[in-house]
Amino acid sequence: MRTLVTVIFAGFAFVFVDAAELSKTMPIQDYKITTGLEPLPKSQAYPYNRDLITDSPGIELGWTYLDYQSNGSTGNRAAVCDDGSRYFCWMGILGWPYPPAPRGVFYYWLSPDGSEYNAGQIGSQGSAHPQLDIIYGDQGAIAFTQPETWVTLVIDSNPPGMGFFDYYDPPGQYWPHIAVDRNDNVHLLTYQFTDQYSLDLAYTRSTDSGNTWTELETIDSVMVIGGVIDASPVSDRVVIAYPKASDTTTQWWNDIVYVVSEDGITWDFENGQVNVTDYANDDDSLWAYTDLDVIIDYEDNIHIIWNAQWVTDEGFITGHSCFITMSRPNRLIP
Repeated sequence: MRTLVTVIFAGFAFVFVDAAELSKTMPIQDYKITTGLEPLPKSQAYPYNRDLITDSPGIELGWTYLDYQSNGSTGNRAAVCDDGSRYFCWMGILGWPYPPAPRGVFYYWLSPDGSEYNAGQIGSQGSAHPQLDIIYGDQGAIAFTQPETWVTLVIDSNPPGMGFFDYYDPPGQYWPHIAVDRNDNVHLLTYQFTDQYSLDLAYTRSTDSGNTWTELETIDSVMVIGGVIDASPVSDRVVIAYPKASDTTTQWWNDIVYVVSEDGITWDFENGQVNVTDYANDDDSLWAYTDLDVIIDYEDNIHIIWNAQWVTDEGFITGHSCFITMSRPNRLIP
């Protein structure tokens, strides 16, 4: 299926699904971690004629047949600069037909008044799963995975929007998530495989626009690809949130935890975790899986939203729900 690359803004308050109204699915079981390199089915992509797509408001940034833009949490692929210009990125295809045409990473820059734009390919053949933030107020910083160098960071040149990017080689292997703080330090989450069922969530930082990086630090051993990161717009604090496996025999039973650095430099990954859900010690049957987001607002509050599921004692998934938690700088508010 062809997918237009669009941006959708939605507000969530609380979503509840009655589990009794949903039929039981198959019992839970453990699966290998998805890498994004799995072979695609030998099916045709429709429609062939791009003019057959229904018109919609806005600007068409590009097109792709890859609906699965992220492994785990969606992250950010759109950002607005201080001057009102906008950046977008996505995973598209290189060539035709698809499949088997390989994937690649693309970007789009739009001027503040919408009169100028620049777009193109920034990742090599096989590059995938881009994440985006803004550095220096008006330059796009896009992190993604590509086969030759694993995690790659590209930063738009100055002046921005000309289609020229500088390339950097951070440590790490897969699925980076990026946050740029108010001091223009670049913070990256990435993943390292430990075996086919689990991996390490890791952190690195650059204070010189990607030229040098701190040694990769392991945050935690995880079983799903859900980690996200954000930096405060009003202070130096940076937050990392992720699903933490409560039972390491299955990927389906996770709590949501976060850890904060107040100065964006000092982290205590071993003792600084705050368990938002603590599902393992309550009386219900809710568990988190691999989809969440985190943001710090202009009052320095941390907001986390995640998808949870009801799991019966027999191991059946019976329903899904969406939850939001807010944390003020020094205390958790359920």
